[in-house]
Amino acid sequence: MKSLSLLSTVQQNWRYVIPTVRKLGYVGWLENGFRNLGDQAMYLAFQKMFNQFAVLPYKITKKTDWFEKKIFRKKIFEAVFLGGGTLINSPGSLVKLQSALTRYSPVFIFGSGVKDPEFWDHRIPGENCMHQWVDVLNKCAYVGVRGPLSLKVLEEHGFKNTQITGDPALYWARSAIKKKKGNKRLGLNVGLTNGKIWGYDKTVMEFTVRLVNVLQAEGWDITFFVVWPKDLPIITDILKRLGHTLPVFHAYRSLEKALHFMENECDIMIGEKLHSIILSYCTFTPSIMLEYQPKCRDFMMSMDMEQFGIRTDKLSMEHILNNVHYLSDNIEAMQVRIRGRVDYFKHLQLETRNLIVSAIAAAK
Repeated sequence: MKSLSLLSTVQQNWRYVIPTVRKLGYVGWLENGFRNLGDQAMYLAFQKMFNQFAVLPYKITKKTDWFEKKIFRKKIFEAVFLGGGTLINSPGSLVKLQSALTRYSPVFIFGSGVKDPEFWDHRIPGENCMHQWVDVLNKCAYVGVRGPLSLKVLEEHGFKNTQITGDPALYWARSAIKKKKGNKRLGLNVGLTNGKIWGYDKTVMEFTVRLVNVLQAEGWDITFFVVWPKDLPIITDILKRLGHTLPVFHAYRSLEKALHFMENECDIMIGEKLHSIILSYCTFTPSIMLEYQPKCRDFMMSMDMEQFGIRTDKLSMEHILNNVHYLSDNIEAMQVRIRGRVDYFKHLQLETRNLIVSAIAAAK
């Protein structure tokens, strides 16, 4: 039985212990594998940015600890980092970073978002752990966050040594603008949030039904865009309420197919889930954000595009239609504007990557 247990442990951890491969530990939301397009995009971005390393999920299970100490007999990772996602002020990520700091150096944070206590205290009471996070951040070699609201929360809690590096998924920005066809094709993403939303999921669903009817009356062809399986129930319900079928993009497991769809099949995107809009910006597609959580505005502010966002508890048909008309009438100028901000952050992230790699080399 013991030999079978050892074999199972080896099979689960073989990637971690190949001695000739340099490794970085990645703390991020990967529990569901590649069932979430945004988390997939960020993890793959880090694998590409740090391609001289194997970027592997950082685990703190007892089996992993034992495997590292008894079998490999040395530290697995050259460094550990907190990656993309709204992970700062999350208890789960805190435990992993605290563990990493006791075992590895350097530990750094690259493009993470900060959970806004004002929003989350009303939805998951008792999880605000910013004071503990500030202690962890002070021990990190580098702290880069997604956007201005993340920066603001950290400063309000006494941590000021940070930089805005943008969302890591911006790494996937296309190298050139592809001119839109101007044939009034629109991508639309909405999905369930389990109550973790400004307002209510039901309100967003009912508003979306009305919005689709108005946009179709104006001649727009609409395709629903799925970023993970939990988007499907609300989209299915919307289609039932509409009483007719519309195309649904289901290939959320393929980053390249998602980018191709946005680049070639959409003049405009309207999205509720954060990375439906971030990835549309990677293809320089003009977009409107339905801000269901503060992280959405955090990103839009980083792009200087907050005028094209609206909170889901303040949905306005007039506001969204005015934005749709403006973006449609100014597509080429908006694509150039989007590219300017995306290229800025992509360049900044690659510079940051180089500094981090240098810090890792210096720490050896």
